This record gives sequence, C-alpha cells and structure tokens, in this order.
Amino acid sequence: MGTPDEPAVESPDGGICRLRPAKLAVAVEEFRQRFGNQCSLAPAIRAHHGRDESPLDVSPPDLVVYAESGLDVAGAVRIAARHSLPVIAFGAGSSLEGHVLAVEGGMCLDLSRLNRVMR
Repeated sequence: MGTPDEPAVESPDGGICRLRPAKLAVAVEEFRQRFGNQCSLAPAIRAHHGRDESPLDVSPPDLVVYAESGLDVAGAVRIAARHSLPVIAFGAGSSLEGHVLAVEGGMCLDLSRLNRVMR
C-alpha cells in the first residue's frame, strides 16, 4: 500500500489508490488514449470487478481495461508497469478466496472478451 514517501490514499469513492491522485490521473489518461472505450472508470463497472464469490468486502480497482487481443494484454501490462500500478486479471469473477479484489487499487484487466484459441 504505497511506500513511505508515497503512502496509499483513499480514493473519492472510499477505495484505496496505490498512486497519488495526480500520478493515477496520468496513468488513467495513458490507458484512455491507448484503449478508448475499452477502458472504464465507471463506479458500477469497477464495483463489479472488485467483487467475487468470497465473503470479503468489495474492493474495486482504480480502472478496468477490457482486453480484446494479446496485444491489448501486453499493452495494458506495459502501461501498468510503467506507472507501478498493480494488475488484477479478471475472467468471470468466480474466485472463492478474494483473488480478484483490488486491495491496493490498480488496473483490472478483464479477459472475458478473449474468446478465440490462437494457433
């Protein structure tokens, strides 16, 4: 949850942002430029991606990116790494033990649109 010089802060909706708001805004803008409508900050989308089948509280990510190709996956991970943003992979949200919860904020990479087997 942040470092001593960059402590975690509460986001406007009560979640945890690992990055300071200004740094998070820079990362979000880069995601928006690269992914357009495949990138969402909508509270309902984030809440859906911050819950699973576990009894744990909802812990939404800072943003959600819908990958539609392997290039999207690689691009999203590169952007997240460049900004030290945690990445949470999301398939169907069926985890029973909190694996998809963004306890330190981050980018949720929704893989549900990857629906082809490549050879």
